[in-house]
Amino acid sequence: MSGMRNVCIGRGVIIGLVLCGVVLFPGRLHAAGTLLERAERGDPKAQFRMGMDYLNGRDVPRDSKKAVYWLRKSALRGNSWAQVWLGLAYRNGWGVPKDETKAMKWWRKAAEAGNPWARDRFNGEY
Repeated sequence: MSGMRNVCIGRGVIIGLVLCGVVLFPGRLHAAGTLLERAERGDPKAQFRMGMDYLNGRDVPRDSKKAVYWLRKSALRGNSWAQVWLGLAYRNGWGVPKDETKAMKWWRKAAEAGNPWARDRFNGEY
């Protein structure tokens, strides 16, 4: 009976961790809560990381709409890599309708901020 009790306690701990924002994946424990807290406080690097994690399904379920949500927040705070990836989302229709005009807008912002990928795209115009 004590073995069964340990299993139940173990399941309760896992359920509690998931409810508290800790997501479990095979071989890895990701405390999304800490990153999420930083992102919610406005840290553009944390927002970018949240966007990329959702885009790639790294440590969280893949969700392109949530990815775009976090990438946009980071991009609006001036993160040039978030601007590049937000442009790619618009170009490819990841979590947003395809829109070449919006993709170019974000890539230009990234180029103006000195992002090397975006600057190459615009042939050194920036």
